[in-house]
Amino acid sequence: YGSGSVAVLPVSSNGVIGPNVSFSQHDGSGPDPSRQAGPHAHQIIFDNNPRLFEQDFAFSPDLGADKVYQYLFNKDTGQLTENNPPFMKTNPGDGPRHMAFHPFDHRFAYLACELGSVVYTLSYDYNTGLLTPVQRISTLPTPQPNNAPAEIIILPIGFAYVSNRGNDSISVFSINPVNGLLTLVQVQSVGGSIPRGLIYDDQLGLFYAMNQGSGTITSLKLDRSTGKLTFVKIVASNLITPVTAAIVRL
Repeated sequence: YGSGSVAVLPVSSNGVIGPNVSFSQHDGSGPDPSRQAGPHAHQIIFDNNPRLFEQDFAFSPDLGADKVYQYLFNKDTGQLTENNPPFMKTNPGDGPRHMAFHPFDHRFAYLACELGSVVYTLSYDYNTGLLTPVQRISTLPTPQPNNAPAEIIILPIGFAYVSNRGNDSISVFSINPVNGLLTLVQVQSVGGSIPRGLIYDDQLGLFYAMNQGSGTITSLKLDRSTGKLTFVKIVASNLITPVTAAIVRL
């Protein structure tokens, strides 16, 4: 993040991480001098379209440069190569943070932007690995100063979920099955402060919000028919800045 770069490191059969085999330095800046003086690579993600050949595609939202970098990825060598064009631009000052692909409709991806408090619907050409913005929508019905979206999750039932730090909520969007466009259907309080991380347990039908500000993890129940959420309870408290988590069943 600080250097605005991405790298690929090999993992040996015994789990040892080796030196990087590929490195890419982002460039650019944005209109917010306190947050966008230079590039800040915030994520690297692969599309979810399985391929039998060695070529894959990778993407890196850069908060500082207002870009999503587009890469060719060689699964055999680990090499990242810039696609053509090498990036997709957002509106100035939007600060792209995290993106997620639709779980089964390979035509669409979705991008949460931290500084602009918006989500983009992206048309995706899975043959060329290129993104095109087709919609930009606020995460809140009325824009709120200092709201900063963090995590984004897309469920196969046709809904998108974005955590809001500042408004301390989860925005729920329905996804149009024809054109992929989003419609805001709910903004649900997480019952905590600064929900930076967000995960979903499909077995229990529960979302868990990692609330960095209040030091808590809270749970919210999913109504699969409407996509809407209901606050359940505080699962854990007195935590030191919880930001992310993973579900491991023993």
